[in-house]
Amino acid sequence: MSKIFVFILISLFFTSCSLNKNSKLWNKEDQIVNEVKDQKEIIFVEEKKELKELNPLLQLDLSKTKTNNKIYDDLNNFGSLKYSGSLIKTAKYNFSKLDNFNQFNYEPLLLNDGLIVFDKKGNIIRFNDNQKIVWKNNFYSKSEKKLSPLITFAIDKKNLLVADNISKIFSIDSVSGNLIWSKKSDYPFNSQIKIHKDKFFVINYKNVLKCFYINDGSECWEVQTDESFTVSKSKYSIIIKDNLLIFNNSIGDITAVDISTGLIEWQLPTQKSSIINEAYNFNYSKLVSDGDSIYFSNNKNEFYSVDIKSGIINWINQVSAILTP
Repeated sequence: MSKIFVFILISLFFTSCSLNKNSKLWNKEDQIVNEVKDQKEIIFVEEKKELKELNPLLQLDLSKTKTNNKIYDDLNNFGSLKYSGSLIKTAKYNFSKLDNFNQFNYEPLLLNDGLIVFDKKGNIIRFNDNQKIVWKNNFYSKSEKKLSPLITFAIDKKNLLVADNISKIFSIDSVSGNLIWSKKSDYPFNSQIKIHKDKFFVINYKNVLKCFYINDGSECWEVQTDESFTVSKSKYSIIIKDNLLIFNNSIGDITAVDISTGLIEWQLPTQKSSIINEAYNFNYSKLVSDGDSIYFSNNKNEFYSVDIKSGIINWINQVSAILTP
């Protein structure tokens, strides 16, 4: 009798611990799993940028706006340009396609009677108003052509000044296309070229402003600013006002120097020191001035107005843009 009783107890025990999902053992495990799920926390949250229209109720009267036809300006202030909105194809010229065209600020040199451009192999080409090639020359070696140099132009009377991202600067006779002089620098260049009297100015990837003489390319002075650990994707810009030359660099510093001596007049850091490690992701607009203030913006949601004489900030607005003001 006792054996039967023990057998019944064992049977009842196994029945209560069955693999049935509705059993108490499974319910307890489900409860533990649910408790663990409830305790999960979100560690990384992707920040969503909210797009807002700036001053949506603002109305502007542009009826009295004056347009101009500038092709060069020391302040980078070309004002308003008139465009009819129609595209009329007048001519076509095929040349070597530039890689990553949208990732750098490509600016052909506009002339009163034509324009000057370059292609992937470093060919420099001058066109006239009739879309005809005036001259086409290349001053790079075979190995340099394979590097696909990115070129920046400026012109002073007959001197076409050229700087590139493979550390070369040279001067070309803009009429004949012949080489006047050529120099090799220590570091590649990444800025506008600005001309003042008998000198021209350009900035390299080390955030160093270089001053050269136009007639022979010899160096007159340089100004070093803090450099970053990475190469910037944006092109540095330069403005000239009276005796001041103002320029930016890859970490957001704005520096004003005496244009004759290169001595620093004022300097404005606009970013934290940590930007040195993040310069590759830091993009900014061209510097533009009306003669009294300097305007520029960046992709850090900052739009600045700075007094051109003192370097004091007039105001900062929350606008994220790398377009020219």
